[in-house]
Amino acid sequence: MCEMNTIGLFIARTAVTAWVGAAILFVIVSIREITFDGFDNVIKDQLVALRFPIYYGCGFVLMSLGLIGAMMSADERQLPSKRRWIAVITLILAISIFGGDYSVIYDRLMTLITPPGQTRTPEFTTLHKLSMWVNLVQLVLCQIAMITLNWPAKAAGTSGQFESASATSVR
Repeated sequence: MCEMNTIGLFIARTAVTAWVGAAILFVIVSIREITFDGFDNVIKDQLVALRFPIYYGCGFVLMSLGLIGAMMSADERQLPSKRRWIAVITLILAISIFGGDYSVIYDRLMTLITPPGQTRTPEFTTLHKLSMWVNLVQLVLCQIAMITLNWPAKAAGTSGQFESASATSVR
């Protein structure tokens, strides 16, 4: 059982950390593409149609693996119960928000840019801003889960307090 706990924690840490890094990189690349004057609206819309299904697919897979791994990791020495439940709850919230964004906002945005090169309507602008905020909340939740999963456990026999070098050397 201990080995499954360790494998679960490894999966959770790796998947959630990978998703946070991938999502941040995705945002950086997306902002660069949107602000680049060399692409017209047709190209920008085609890039969105190519990129976003992969973004949502990777997000769902990595967050789900993180959730499953966190649920498997019940070793109190490596991940105390309180931290494990914080990770599980934040990942459930993040996946739920992400799913809502995909099914309610993203699908509608795609219809507003199909065929590529459509004029941006006020509805598009409103939905796009909403999607940016929703994705920010999802990413913050994943960062909370990532920090919670990766924070070092206390060493056995310590109080969790920092000791001064002089106090340690006297012993």
